[in-house]
This record gives sequence, structure tokens and C-alpha cells, in this order.
Amino acid sequence: MRTRLFLPLVLAAAIFTAQPAFSQNTTELFRQGNAASSARNFSAAEQIFRTIISLDPNLVNAYYNLGNALYDQGNLVEAITNYRTAIRLAPNLAPAYNNLGLALDAQGNRAEAITNYRTAIRLDPSVASRYNNLGAALYDQGNLAEAINNYRTAIRLDPNNAPAYNNLGNALRDQGNLAEAINNYRTAIRLDPSVASRYNNLGNALRNQGNLGEAITNYRTAIRIDPSDPFAYNSLGVILHTQGNFSEAINNYRTSLRLNQNRNPSERRLITTTQNNLRQAEQRLAEQQRRR
Repeated sequence: MRTRLFLPLVLAAAIFTAQPAFSQNTTELFRQGNAASSARNFSAAEQIFRTIISLDPNLVNAYYNLGNALYDQGNLVEAITNYRTAIRLAPNLAPAYNNLGLALDAQGNRAEAITNYRTAIRLDPSVASRYNNLGAALYDQGNLAEAINNYRTAIRLDPNNAPAYNNLGNALRDQGNLAEAINNYRTAIRLDPSVASRYNNLGNALRNQGNLGEAITNYRTAIRIDPSDPFAYNSLGVILHTQGNFSEAINNYRTSLRLNQNRNPSERRLITTTQNNLRQAEQRLAEQQRRR
């Protein structure tokens, strides 16, 4: 969950006391840049915030907002540079540390990302999403216990934080606590039923519990919400395969492979697993047909 800081313009001096008051020109440009970002026109927002910086290179929130626009375009290197500049100008700007952490995390620099999430929390411990971000990075490092603590803190601060419930479910599942994992997945879905991956996660936990019927229902819901998600097709194929429905399992495996090649070729592990599953299902179907 990415936080953004579009500060009221009259508060700009509170961020960096040495900076002069906004001119009428920069005030209007900030309005335009924020409007472009809200409309998800990030390239236009980028150009506007660059213009503001050229007019006044000491406006902290111009660097911060430029970093956001660059991050949203996938330009992580330049986003990081601008977040670092915002932090140099305003060392207590907690959202800049959080978003710097997100950009570093996306680069795979988990250790430095964690350092920045911790700094953001130390400067302002009241924002739930930062604990969720820290928990996710710790989870990726395999530190399940501390990840769970941070997810629980995020939920305590924001009981409607659906991603934190989902992430807590993942960590609990990996600890073998399926019952509590399922409860958290269900809460995440109740709070926001629009995210396909949560149904897939719930389906996996139910499958591990042996509740195949409800697992299938959740995989089908995930596919209905996002027909381009290769994970749900593979998961559904696995259960159908287990139930002896080899033809439908094969169809789902093939769909998963086609979608993964189109959308996410970096997921080599899923591709390899699905290819193996497909070969086994085709062999079993051939054996079944020979016996008829």
C-alpha cells in the first residue's frame, strides 16, 4: 500500500523552514501536478513537478511528488533519487522514507527497504500501511514471526486494512496455522471482495485443509474476477487432477501456461510446476482412455 503526500500548499513551509513562500506560479503548478497524478496521468505530473523544481530547487514536496510520479511509471532509479533529495531537504519527512522503502523493495534491495520502513515508523508510528510494508519485506526475508507482529500492528491501527489481513493469512499459512490463516483471508475478502489473489490464497489454504469443494469455488471466483491470472488456473487444475477430472485439469493447466507466458514470463517456478502437472495429467488421461 503506497502512501502519497500531496500536502496543502499553505503547509509547505512547515516541511522545510528555509524555503520561501510559494509564488502564484508554483501554487498553480502544484494544483495541476496533483490533479494529473489523481487522474493517473503520471507522465504529465512528472513534467509539471520537474518544472516546479526548475523554478525553485528547494521545494521538498516537489521532489517527493516527482518521486511518486516516477515510481508509478516504473522509473525506480530516478524515483529513488528524488525521494533521497526530499529526505536530504527534510530529514523527518516520514512518507518519503516509506516510499523510498517501496522503491528499494521493488528493486530487490530488501535490507535497505526495511531500514527505511523502520525509519518511517519511528518518525510517525501511527500509519498502518507502513507496518504492512515492513511486514511484507520481512516476510520475503523469511522472518515470519516479526512479519506477523507488524501485520497485527497494521490491523490494530486500521481494522479495515484488507491487504494486512491477506498478508497475515499468508504468514500464518506458512507457519502451518491454517485455521487462523483462513479466517484472515475471509476477512480480507469481506473488506474488499474485488481482489482475485485473495480467493486463490483462501482456496490454497482450504485445499491444504482438505476442503476441496470450497477450494474449487474460490478458485473459480478468482478466475471470474481476473481471467488473466495464471495462478488460479493452475490451482484449480491441481484439484481437478486430484479428483480424476483430467480433461478439465489439462484445460486449466494449458490456460495457466498460456497466460503466464503472455503476462509474467519471469515466474519460472510456476511455469515449471504447471508443465509438470500438465504432463502428469496427460499421462493419466491417456491411461484412462486405454482402459476403456
